[in-house]
Amino acid sequence: MKLKFCVLCGTTEKLHHHHVIPRIKGGTDDEDNFITLCHDHHAMIHQITPTRFNNLQVLAAIGRKNAMARGVKMGMKPKYEHLYPQIIEKYCKEWKGYGTIGKELGLPRESVANIIKRLDIKDKRDPKPPVFKKYRKLKNGQYKLF
Repeated sequence: MKLKFCVLCGTTEKLHHHHVIPRIKGGTDDEDNFITLCHDHHAMIHQITPTRFNNLQVLAAIGRKNAMARGVKMGMKPKYEHLYPQIIEKYCKEWKGYGTIGKELGLPRESVANIIKRLDIKDKRDPKPPVFKKYRKLKNGQYKLF
């Protein structure tokens, strides 16, 4: 039964709801299949008879794997999603580099690089615009190509 305190020590901090019969072995999420434990006692219960289905870390890994198979995305939500169109425009059409895009949008260079890698647009650039020759005027009045 889900309670607001650990049934072994009575604490109200870091509570976990432990499945009496693990879901992997056919247990349900019904109220009568839960026992409320603090973090320390929950870990202790899982160490009493260490088996594959009694190890808390193994059960968590199995749960994550099943969730990912159902399409649940794990990890942090990508940052700067609102800037993706601008980054794509600057990288693919304007041929700007990571550092230049970062300066223009106020992002770290590494973040721009990670976003471009995540979007998989590294090889999808438009044809490179023509490069115009640049000249510099020297002190003697002549021009030098650089």
